[in-house]
Amino acid sequence: MVTVIHPGQSIVDLSRQFQYRTPRSLGGALLIYDTFTDTDGTAIASHTIAPTNIPATSWANGGITPFTIIGNQAGSTTVNANNAHAVCNPGIADCIITCDATASSTANNDNNVDGIAARWTSGGFYWRIGVHPFRDLFLILERNNSVDTLRASTAMTITPGSTYAIVVTLSGSTISATCNGANAISYNGATMNQTVTRHGICISRALAADSRIDNFQVYTL
Repeated sequence: MVTVIHPGQSIVDLSRQFQYRTPRSLGGALLIYDTFTDTDGTAIASHTIAPTNIPATSWANGGITPFTIIGNQAGSTTVNANNAHAVCNPGIADCIITCDATASSTANNDNNVDGIAARWTSGGFYWRIGVHPFRDLFLILERNNSVDTLRASTAMTITPGSTYAIVVTLSGSTISATCNGANAISYNGATMNQTVTRHGICISRALAADSRIDNFQVYTL
């Protein structure tokens, strides 16, 4: 059984996930909400963001491993040692981003996570915020000139195959985040790519191709 964990909820069967597929009403105006509802196998670059896409932006793959639609979620069927990330452009650097991230069953002790890719300019310059099932951490990673630096983390049990509600707030040089409505972390020295407006999703090494992302949302502060 695949489980889904949501703020204020107990672990529930995946078959009941439909009742949560509504915006979380965070921050100000909702700019983007993507439930990744599409035909299995659709490349994310060919997928239309819906039901909400105020900036009229689109997805682009940002890494070597391509994202596709799998069971109305974003994931990858490519089994290799590379992480995957995809980005869109809401047009604002400061915002609130949220998604549901299903943790990989085969993550190892590298710096790839399942969650949010923020302020992205290339595969060598962006922020990763999410869960790391191998390390049992919720964390903020800075990727600067292809070098990863851990900027904030908190220990929590990350169960492979379970899904975690991640909320990230980007505000100037401060990045803060929560997982499942708790487990708060923050970093106030986030000057790298501070004005960049491209954000998106990331999954860890696709050794079993079972990481998933769903319910991606972007709000104004």
